[in-house]
Amino acid sequence: MDTKPVTVLIDVQQVGSCSASLNQCIDEFNAKRAGQGFLSCSSGDSQMIEQIVSQCTDFIKEHQQHFDWCSMKVVIKETSDD
Repeated sequence: MDTKPVTVLIDVQQVGSCSASLNQCIDEFNAKRAGQGFLSCSSGDSQMIEQIVSQCTDFIKEHQQHFDWCSMKVVIKETSDD
């Protein structure tokens, strides 16, 4: 029985009230992370998952004061590599 590798995608998403300016900040953050290879990783790499979640959490903390009417959360999605 072969098990397919699973990748997790880790992202910051707005919930509730949304801001186009905050969307732009999130897009820029994602572009920077993509260039560094920090958008996704293997679901078995708990150290990398923790590091990426930490980066996303730091982003939320840094930007929450500027977008206090918006809520953000870190979202982790699994996808099969096939």
